[in-house]
Amino acid sequence: MKSVLFHSAQLNSDVGKAQYPSERYGSALDKLLKSSLLCCADEGIRLNYLVNSADFGFMRLMDLCSLFNSAISQAAETVEIMEDPEKKLIDIVSERKGDLINIHICNYFSGDVIFQNGFPQIGRSERKTLAMRDMKQIAQKYGGGINAATAGDVFVLDIYLMRN
Repeated sequence: MKSVLFHSAQLNSDVGKAQYPSERYGSALDKLLKSSLLCCADEGIRLNYLVNSADFGFMRLMDLCSLFNSAISQAAETVEIMEDPEKKLIDIVSERKGDLINIHICNYFSGDVIFQNGFPQIGRSERKTLAMRDMKQIAQKYGGGINAATAGDVFVLDIYLMRN
């Protein structure tokens, strides 16, 4: 799977064109999501998302992009090996309730999942485990955390953030 992470020059160029901070963040996140959608489509993966980028204006831009990029990349690497094309699917929904934001990511997986120190081990390499730790650190930086669980053959990752 190709990485969906922006090249910093492209991101900085796009951010520089925005006039207001919330526009800057929205533009970057929207562009990352659209780029991810195209990269996933190239690999036969359907990416569905319902995200209000304006909710994330309180975050540092690199934290925001790193968080979403890591989550999408992890999910894409998991579903790209699914044989059933209907299971090559990633759903992302963000929801804000007051100052709490929940980013809910669901994708299919195959095999057994073992949770070790709160991190899923789905044939995970050390690099993937580090990405989960990075997402947790970013969430904690904003007063939140992450929760991973499974329901049948669906992997669910919830990332919680507090707007302060």
